[in-house]
Amino acid sequence: MPQSGTFEIPTLLAYPHIAPIDECQEIVGKYCYIIKSYEPGCAMVFKSQAGTSGISFGGWDGVHNEINAEKYLADFVPKCINLMGCIRLPQMQLFISSDGLLVDVQCSLNKFIGPGMLRDLFSNIIQTQQIDSIDVVNQSKIEQLKTTGSWILKPSKFRYYESGDSILPLYARI
Repeated sequence: MPQSGTFEIPTLLAYPHIAPIDECQEIVGKYCYIIKSYEPGCAMVFKSQAGTSGISFGGWDGVHNEINAEKYLADFVPKCINLMGCIRLPQMQLFISSDGLLVDVQCSLNKFIGPGMLRDLFSNIIQTQQIDSIDVVNQSKIEQLKTTGSWILKPSKFRYYESGDSILPLYARI
């Protein structure tokens, strides 16, 4: 684990696999955010404890690197640390897409914040994922979305599903 000051910064976690809709039928019937599809960019893990803050950068694969760090350090990182203090969140991991949009925030090992909360908390400090609509996902909606581009579906209430030996966020890609 990278270290900063007198405490350890948590290890970067890999972004979960987003299954194609055909492999993730558990999402059918759920009220979901319909989000413009995105590609992997960089990840940042923040930790704040007793007035000391630390950050680690890496890729969506969970591997530490400083490649994308410089463009975020001056403005974005201090705002995130301030926000963490305001909402009393001791640590979080941010996932930013290849085009610079904040698309997910992991606030604990098995928990991501919802797309609406992500937009509400972070849209004043960084561009967030592009939400097209919020709708119940049914077969007709899936067929409609398949003809209009590439989308990611995220339930409005955070949920998991089992895939083999893994428990993954209930996200689907169209």
